[in-house]
Amino acid sequence: MSRTCDFCNKKVLVANNISHKQSGQWAKRATKTKRVLYPNLRVIRTADAGSKVANRNICMKCYKKRDTLK
Repeated sequence: MSRTCDFCNKKVLVANNISHKQSGQWAKRATKTKRVLYPNLRVIRTADAGSKVANRNICMKCYKKRDTLK
């Protein structure tokens, strides 16, 4: 399963965890470790124009927006 939203192309983000010692002399030596931020995805079934049913990955922001447009 790809971890991207099929509607808004929201993807996985990579960020740094930085330790609390960030001031003074520690600013250059604060430990930084990689972390991964995954989008909140949900799998829904949609019908295309040709009445084909397809599974789509959709993030919750798009999912909520889709519900209000109905």
